[in-house]
Amino acid sequence: MRQPSPDGLGSTCRRRRRSTPAFKAAWAARRSLGKPAPPLPGQQTIPKDDTPMYSKATLLCVSAEAAAAVVAAADRPGDQNHTVTKTADKVVIAYLDRRYPLDIVLWACLRGHVTDVEAEPFINDLTGHNEKKTDHR
Repeated sequence: MRQPSPDGLGSTCRRRRRSTPAFKAAWAARRSLGKPAPPLPGQQTIPKDDTPMYSKATLLCVSAEAAAAVVAAADRPGDQNHTVTKTADKVVIAYLDRRYPLDIVLWACLRGHVTDVEAEPFINDLTGHNEKKTDHR
């Protein structure tokens, strides 16, 4: 059987939790920052924990028709985590999983919609290999 706490309040008592140093520090920080401003009428609010963090990558295609073909092939209806949009001859890819834009650029390269010169820096940026190359001759 457990022993009662020395103060007699128990471990789940609110008064006991409010006396911890972490709670006091957090309360002081909240007090110094003040209350958050309420949203304006009609202003959209962003949920705090439900919004995933997307990364974006821009891929330059050979032409506007090639960019349209890439968007048409990469479109996944109902996919909430990956989107592909076209602006002129550029394709903007928003993704959560890094493999998605890599699959798109590979598909586009194999079909001639993207040149190797444009695909190389795109792939290097995604994989983190964007160091400068030095020619050791």
